[in-house]
Amino acid sequence: MHHRRALTALLALSLAGSLAACSSGGKTGATESRPGATSAGAQKPMVIDVGFSGTTITRNFNPFNIQATQGMNGYIYENLFTFNILKGGAFVPWLATKYEWSDDGKKITIHLDPRATWSDGSKLTSKDVVFTMTYAKEHKNTTNAGFQWESVDAPDDKTVEITFAQPSFTLVDQIGRIRPVQEKTFQGKDPNEFTNPDPVGTGPYKLAQFSPQQLTFEAREDYWKQEVPVKTLKMPIIGGTGVLSRLLSGEVAWSGGSVPNVMKSYVGKDPEHNHAWYPTYGSLFLWLNTEKKPFDNVHVRKAISLALDRQQIADAGNPGLFHPINLTGLDQETMADWIAPQYANAVHKGADLEAAKAELAKAGVKPEDISFDLIENAEWTDAVQRDKIIAQQLGKLGIKVNVRLLPGAQTTTMRQQGDFEAATGGAVYNGQTPYSFYNSILSSKKIGTEYNWGRISDKNVDGLLEKMASTGDTEEIKGYVHELEKFMVEQSPLIPLANIGASTEYSTKDWTGWPDASNPYTISAPWSGPPDNIYTLLSLKPAAN
Repeated sequence: MHHRRALTALLALSLAGSLAACSSGGKTGATESRPGATSAGAQKPMVIDVGFSGTTITRNFNPFNIQATQGMNGYIYENLFTFNILKGGAFVPWLATKYEWSDDGKKITIHLDPRATWSDGSKLTSKDVVFTMTYAKEHKNTTNAGFQWESVDAPDDKTVEITFAQPSFTLVDQIGRIRPVQEKTFQGKDPNEFTNPDPVGTGPYKLAQFSPQQLTFEAREDYWKQEVPVKTLKMPIIGGTGVLSRLLSGEVAWSGGSVPNVMKSYVGKDPEHNHAWYPTYGSLFLWLNTEKKPFDNVHVRKAISLALDRQQIADAGNPGLFHPINLTGLDQETMADWIAPQYANAVHKGADLEAAKAELAKAGVKPEDISFDLIENAEWTDAVQRDKIIAQQLGKLGIKVNVRLLPGAQTTTMRQQGDFEAATGGAVYNGQTPYSFYNSILSSKKIGTEYNWGRISDKNVDGLLEKMASTGDTEEIKGYVHELEKFMVEQSPLIPLANIGASTEYSTKDWTGWPDASNPYTISAPWSGPPDNIYTLLSLKPAAN
């Protein structure tokens, strides 16, 4: 299913391609290559739809503030490094060129790129990273550098050493997502109040003009990594229904908007130049509140799973772009290496009502005795459409489902407090391994948070997750993953439906070099990253018109 995400730590998805590098044994990452310089010459501004919510843009460029504008991360503030989930979690350097773990996983050493500079011309140093981490810890901030550590030091200007009280291999994703800031700007400021209206970052763009309706960025002539091909970016507020007309007119060149039936409504209008690619970055689930009856019964959960026609669900809104997901919860196309052989084909595309009835018989429950509310954000029209399809499918089994439409804030609170029966939504993949994914949906410590909305609690599962967190050995991790997959398939604690994709529409009339299925060097949506969004822009070349 297509999905637009905010530019937060949640979205630190990853890249490879011409900037790709590799990691060794899961414990180190080292640079191999970077994108080459590109010159664009005289050009018109590129208009981008980054998906601003609401009717006005707030002048907030503080990477520690949850309310910061989406036009900040990547364009102005950059990550240390990331991983490309589209290429098996390949290491992608950015502000840092490599890292090494100690054998016990209690220390990581990070090496910064000596070329990196701030937009005011000063050099990025390890002291900037130390300040950023210390500032986050002092203010108990979780938006940037918000993980637990014991000490952080800068033995020289380009080296950062972080120590932990226990093995912390699985924190590497969060470490890579650190976005350094300057001490002179943030020292003494409250991260919840300071808006940083005139940001100084390491990214390739500077804020040139601000209005409540549009951001304008100009490329840095002195950007440290390479020449910036796209010189001017304009990011206006574009409502969900307005993006298609602006794409078709050529006003918008790059969008992360949700376009219904995009292959017909956009791509089909000019197949030579109009393109859409929705790369997988997570899984769509039906969460059943396992603390409420009858969802505490595995046979009821399995019956509901068997009664679903996942192909119809996947095709809702944008036929042909999405597919049913493996019962392990992992996408069989992008995460195949992590799926145990016995579950490689564990994909239920169509409904099996007879098998569903058999499961209900094991539970001693009649279909007509089951009824529940499926809560949904009333503003998410594509999700509402999908939920109604689920209700219709379960109705064929005899289960009554009421799609209950509510304000988004209310649905979030209900999920957090467990005050609901069923809900749908996505969970994302991050990093080199499926650890963060499974930890988010299965750990009892995550109950009521993203993404253990089903309130799943199993001591054996928690133990497996703890073992995964204590090792950097890929094969050992894979063994634990396979055991978690067995739990997913046999217990159906939550119900995998389809893959979720980063909705991206773009035109090749003026620019080429966009990522696509044949060259998935990054997640392509302009709201993704960082550094996904910037990696895309830095890889573009002027079209030969």
